[in-house]
Amino acid sequence: IDPAATEMRAPATWSIGASYTPHPITRNFNLITAFPGARRLAWNEGGDWQRHALIEVAARGWVSRSGKPKFDKAHDTPGPVVIATALQRNVQDREQRIVVVGDGAFLSNSFAGNGGNIDLGVNMVNWLAGEESLITLQPRGSKDSNLTLSKTQLGIIGIGFLFVLPLGLMCWGIFLWWKRRRA
Repeated sequence: IDPAATEMRAPATWSIGASYTPHPITRNFNLITAFPGARRLAWNEGGDWQRHALIEVAARGWVSRSGKPKFDKAHDTPGPVVIATALQRNVQDREQRIVVVGDGAFLSNSFAGNGGNIDLGVNMVNWLAGEESLITLQPRGSKDSNLTLSKTQLGIIGIGFLFVLPLGLMCWGIFLWWKRRRA
């Protein structure tokens, strides 16, 4: 449960990523990301994997086991909560890399356009491919925008195109015809 999500008019069950730890994936990354069904990541200590927490969410929130928007000390885990981590290790002089995100939907068609989700996903893929030089903020294209008009405005535009414009062109044509006839 993330109160920051409700402040951004998203459901409280969404997690809003705004705090990124230093890592090549998140270097110079200052966009907000939205995770509609994020789960907390936990790992066992030990092993030869180096772990880097990438995204912490719900600084003022908690992990709710009941799904209710009320904190229960006995069952819930207070935030911040790690929902994305990068792992790497060396095996026989070759580096292996893994990125684990506790939300499979943040890059789906429905949510990829939210905030910096697609930029974060591209950065993750570039890091996994060993292409750190390509990790950057992607250029932003212009978004489609809607023009909402009132009934009065639609009526004025309709009358303009249906009557005023044709009448104006007809008057201009008559004026030119009359002027040429007199010349």
